[in-house]
Amino acid sequence: MKKLLILTGPQGSGNHLFTKCFLHSSMVGGWGELTDTYWLGHHTEPFIEIWNGGRVLTLDDLKGFDYWVTSISIPYVHNNTTQIPNIVDFYNQATKLGIDVQLGIITRDKNILEAQQTRVRGESTLHMFMDELRNIDHTGIPYHFISHESLSLHGHRYMGYLSKLFGFPTINNHKVANDLCNTNANKKYIKYIEEHWLDKEVKKACEESSITNS
Repeated sequence: MKKLLILTGPQGSGNHLFTKCFLHSSMVGGWGELTDTYWLGHHTEPFIEIWNGGRVLTLDDLKGFDYWVTSISIPYVHNNTTQIPNIVDFYNQATKLGIDVQLGIITRDKNILEAQQTRVRGESTLHMFMDELRNIDHTGIPYHFISHESLSLHGHRYMGYLSKLFGFPTINNHKVANDLCNTNANKKYIKYIEEHWLDKEVKKACEESSITNS
């Protein structure tokens, strides 16, 4: 049975990054040209015509590999127009063809998402993603959350975890995996603070613990 992994998440959550990690397995078909560059627009994604509603998915779209991955952000831009992909329709088209479909929802820190989207898009689009996620919830379609931060922290270990979670091959070269995952894309959004009100409480508790144990 062929297997299809649908990756989606808010704009700027890591759709491209996770797609690359799965496509670095020689067993997986999909957006191959993405592995040779840092970023590409979703208009080059091989299933974009289906996402746009131009035609339906067929088994001919899945020739050559037993495992496939497709990636689309919510929302995405097509012909300079903001579009909401119909995740439920794509999922149902694939299951009707007898394909084992897995859905991965990518997560990233909310503050960073809103900052990134406002910088790049001029406004936050997170609410559009949340509305569509509620629509997915109403259908009962199962999915797993995928963490941008866990990938950055745990690298190849986290990809190994996702491989087992989805029953899906992924990148098996630890060095390449860690090079991809350790970009620390969140760092540029973090501002160090010298002091926080909780610091004194933590120090006080440490001192009390020291006295108690002496």
